[in-house]
Amino acid sequence: MSIKVNLLGPAKAALVRAEDLDAEDYAPKSFQRAQGSIQKVELMINRNRYGQEEGLALAKIAKYETKHTIYLTETIKTLKDKDFALEDIFLVNEKNLSKIGDVLDLNLDYSEGFGKPREEIIKNLYILKESLEAALQTNISLNDQIAIMKIQIGEYSVAEEELQKVIDRQQEQERKIKMISETFTREEGQVFRDGDRMIIRLYGLTFPSGKTEIKPAFFSLLRKVQDGIREFDNCEVIIEGHTDSYGGAALNQRLSEERASAVQEYLLANMNVSRERFQSTGFGETKPIANNETKAGRAKNRRIDLVIIPEWALEK
Repeated sequence: MSIKVNLLGPAKAALVRAEDLDAEDYAPKSFQRAQGSIQKVELMINRNRYGQEEGLALAKIAKYETKHTIYLTETIKTLKDKDFALEDIFLVNEKNLSKIGDVLDLNLDYSEGFGKPREEIIKNLYILKESLEAALQTNISLNDQIAIMKIQIGEYSVAEEELQKVIDRQQEQERKIKMISETFTREEGQVFRDGDRMIIRLYGLTFPSGKTEIKPAFFSLLRKVQDGIREFDNCEVIIEGHTDSYGGAALNQRLSEERASAVQEYLLANMNVSRERFQSTGFGETKPIANNETKAGRAKNRRIDLVIIPEWALEK
């Protein structure tokens, strides 16, 4: 009895609450599953009271089934009380699936039901999973890179002090990228390394449609950019403007150039740096990083990329 109470106490308490909510009427199938799960645990204990591992696993399932029954019962009651139509339920489900689609950069089509959207989400999740597994398999840590560099440089008889400079430089760049990255929220931007260069990709800096003016609301975001640039003495900075594919290609090209130039002028006006170290360029809609068919994808494509080239990379 003591073992049963310890294992089944929470599940049985939840089942009593489900009974009080009339779960047998509102969610009969789930209620029966919950009862069956509890019975399985009791049978297992009667058969082998010392099978703690098996008992805990079955008790966990029983607790889940009873809590799920309560959730379904309360939700169904609410829907009935508020006179929700079947159409409303379908639309809510479409909205919830679309949230997943936005994260995966998918433009989901419900014109033939949930089958196609579900398969599209599953397919993209498998692609992401395979990409992650491949990345984990091929990922080489910084220490591994250093070890490889030692071997390669040793083969060409490069002086030990020269090797140490390369190692120190790599480690210092990784440290700076991590530090700068932590100053930006996910909505504001992303910081990453591209070979010898560092990229600050700004999603949070937006412009009114067809305009190039930088609003005061974004001054604090650009101060973070300035702080990041200052971490690299005597670096060069290329400011790249990008747009989504909406609107004409010529207009998008002009807008990307003018917006990149506006960011350049703002930074020059607020930093004590030489103009020769800065340049701006626009790529219009030609370098998307996300799907232009979705709202979330277009928002990512409308961006400013700041490419920071450290002094030592300029000397190569």
